[in-house]
Amino acid sequence: MFKPSEITDSLMKAAHIALITATVIAQIAPFLPGDGYYFLSFFSLAMPFFWLLHALFLLFWIFRWKRMAWWSIGLLIFSHWQFGPVYRWQKESANDQTSELTLMSYNVKLLNKYRWTQEEHLADSIVSYAQNSQADVLAFQEFDTEFLSAFKDYPYQTYSSRDNKERSVVAILSKYPIVSKGRINFPSSSNTAIYADIQLNDRVVRVYNTHFQSLKLMARDNQEVLKDTTKSKWAQKLSFFYERIGRSFDKQESQSVLLSAHKERSPYPNIVLGDFNNNQFSSVYHTIRTDMKDTFFEKGMGFGSTFKFVFLPLRIDYVLVDKTFEVNDHQVAELPYSDHFPILVRLNMGLLD
Repeated sequence: MFKPSEITDSLMKAAHIALITATVIAQIAPFLPGDGYYFLSFFSLAMPFFWLLHALFLLFWIFRWKRMAWWSIGLLIFSHWQFGPVYRWQKESANDQTSELTLMSYNVKLLNKYRWTQEEHLADSIVSYAQNSQADVLAFQEFDTEFLSAFKDYPYQTYSSRDNKERSVVAILSKYPIVSKGRINFPSSSNTAIYADIQLNDRVVRVYNTHFQSLKLMARDNQEVLKDTTKSKWAQKLSFFYERIGRSFDKQESQSVLLSAHKERSPYPNIVLGDFNNNQFSSVYHTIRTDMKDTFFEKGMGFGSTFKFVFLPLRIDYVLVDKTFEVNDHQVAELPYSDHFPILVRLNMGLLD
């Protein structure tokens, strides 16, 4: 007869092996060709859940004094080395050196244009926060250009379109002169990216602001499908989500390739920021990042969560900078004004001389 403890250990071991397999797939998925393999992106998307499960298995096997604990230890260490930290324990002190550039990236959800919340004066709160941030450059995603006139301290402005009827608006507002600008159109999508070449005294820096395809996990029609609890329709639900999210993955892949290729041709030091709509384990993130610095890895703290998603902290908004920049500070403000949180980054420009 098997003892209850032996049965428990066998079941937990089988579940742990399944988790190990899924984690290995998630670790290699970002480096495989995207065409026809977008189902692998689901594994990368689930990596934060996998980390949590590995932590729980680690505690379980340590309590049981079993060698299986080493598998989770090894995979967590390897994931940390391969993808960077999910959590930063201690924030290094900010540098107070001169010649800094301060930037903010913020998905403002159209400043409540379509009343996603009934809270009064929400748009005014966003404008006030941005103006008081002392940022030199503001990069907004899902922006409403009706508010451009409110940013009088930012006379140099560029945006993807005047309204959001056909495309989601991204905008760059600068206190420094914009010497040239442009837009990167994403085919078959309402999303887009723009860039601005900004004159900083005797130097020029290129800032990209992008909003990649949304997975629409919290979209209203998705929620309607979830509300239907008919058992016979679960297969239909899974197929619906798989096809919808899969198409979004495909678009994200092509959009990141377009932006990365444009970035490689830039004659100036690059800063890429915005709403990637995917996590740091995704091929989208790695296609853009290449050898750039992630400012969260340099000076962030905690989980660096930038998106409200149930109980799980998600970091899907980024500021990436060329190695020629020194990151002085990275802050995320957990404000209630949007479903995203703003990122404020301070950079040292001295290494560009």
